[in-house]
Amino acid sequence: LDEFERLLEAARTGPERYGLSGSQRYLLYLLAVETGLRRGELKSLIVASIDFKNSCVFVKGGVDGATKNKDEAVQHFTPETGSLLKEYVKGKMPNVQLFKIHDRSSKMIAEDCEAAGVEIQNHKGKLNFHSLRHTCGSYLSAQGVVAIEVQGIMRHKDIRLTMGRYGHILDGRAQEAVNKLPRFARPNVKGKTA
Repeated sequence: LDEFERLLEAARTGPERYGLSGSQRYLLYLLAVETGLRRGELKSLIVASIDFKNSCVFVKGGVDGATKNKDEAVQHFTPETGSLLKEYVKGKMPNVQLFKIHDRSSKMIAEDCEAAGVEIQNHKGKLNFHSLRHTCGSYLSAQGVVAIEVQGIMRHKDIRLTMGRYGHILDGRAQEAVNKLPRFARPNVKGKTA
């Protein structure tokens, strides 16, 4: 959470990168993590894609749609992000693209991560724009969202992909999980454990 918050702050206060202002990248990263949308799906969004009443965005499916599986997608976002989106699109025509995402979006996010002091590559792999989708799945799991709901939000046909590929354990969460186990260890009379 700390790393993502630092990334958001670095983007928000940072210079323009790859045609997007800092505030645009801030909103883009927020929407990416809250919806789990892929880069191409986010790139396809226009002002008319937003349903403010229901706090969601619509991504067109079908042969000429942007979704990977060609199914329509309705992805929800938080009310706070909805407020930011409403301000962002004020005065824009319905057919205007929300974010002009550059093909070098992974380089863009890497530069924001570097500015935020977030490690770009480690033993887990190299961070790229798609990592925001992984962040969505990991955060949902960490908040105790039921696996089948995480699968639905991520729009995976197979739950093994959701849990195996996107269900990362966040730092410190393994110890928190173990601490929830019942306490079985009992000291014996002589002060030794059984």
